[in-house]
Amino acid sequence: SDVCSSDLESPITWALHPDRFGTHCQECLAQVKSVIPCSQCTAVCFCSVSCRDTAVATYHKYECEANNILIASGLNIYPFLTLRLMAKFGLEHVWSLRDLLEKHDETAGVTTDTQYNHHDFINTFNLVSHEDKLTEEEHLLRTFVSVFLLKLLQFNNYFGSLSEGELSEREIFIGTLLLYFSNNLPQKIGRAHV
Repeated sequence: SDVCSSDLESPITWALHPDRFGTHCQECLAQVKSVIPCSQCTAVCFCSVSCRDTAVATYHKYECEANNILIASGLNIYPFLTLRLMAKFGLEHVWSLRDLLEKHDETAGVTTDTQYNHHDFINTFNLVSHEDKLTEEEHLLRTFVSVFLLKLLQFNNYFGSLSEGELSEREIFIGTLLLYFSNNLPQKIGRAHV
């Protein structure tokens, strides 16, 4: 049966595969005919000034200096997706959900009294987890990847100016979420071309 376009949900977030960084727009994923570059990095391109401005005002400011490092890491697309999720929603919004997320029930997830919204961070948090199916080695790898992503966010001013020493309460919370989402990924995250 045909599905009406109004019945389709857009993704809560997305990540372009690094092989397409020079040919497709980071924001709308369209093939780029005339490159509009980021003014700060050479890793990505956009199809229009509008797409660039939207990306830079939201998630790209936290990914800008991180993309080349992520590409060089040899990890597959899933860490890019996890980083984009946190960057897209931003620290203040995710932090505002802290009490709700920390009280979630493992079997029922997080519930709210509001109507379902597919662009809600809570709905992403409630996705089915397959953490119990991970081997110890895979869980350890995902922990390392989560720490790596946290460091990338720190270096890109996600938490404000970079501080030395112990992690702040916000950094610990975001690090925990990075691990949570990394553990929900469907396949191995260790190699770029699996």
